[in-house]
Amino acid sequence: MALLNFMKSDFYTSYMNDLDKEMPVSIDRETAIHSIIIEVITTSLERSSVSLDDMEWLMSNHRRKTISYAVNKYKAYIEPDGGGENIVNEAPQINFPIGHLIEYFLILNHPERLVEYIKSSKIPSTKKYAKEINGIFLEAQKTIG
Repeated sequence: MALLNFMKSDFYTSYMNDLDKEMPVSIDRETAIHSIIIEVITTSLERSSVSLDDMEWLMSNHRRKTISYAVNKYKAYIEPDGGGENIVNEAPQINFPIGHLIEYFLILNHPERLVEYIKSSKIPSTKKYAKEINGIFLEAQKTIG
């Protein structure tokens, strides 16, 4: 299944409905996703060796915990005032949970691959970031259901 079809599926829409209920801001589901974003996400999936089937399995079997992870990670990294770069914070788009699901899947099933995946994504301070998201993951494990 192609990424765009996956994001339009009933299954994904249902997941997004549950995620939206927990988010501090509504997810923008109307704005079209730029093709470069689709390319970046597809590359991330390839680098992580996480498939869309893996993500569907994760959303089915760890729904509440992955939602907790995505919401808590959003809250941890959002800079309400735009931060030092004064970036305008727009509502997350429909692709919002995919990167979080990739990380969650790796931490859950292949933690030995996490740091290499983060490096390949060119996220700065790789080990620090891995430690931070592991903490968010552990917090999400306390979620019931």
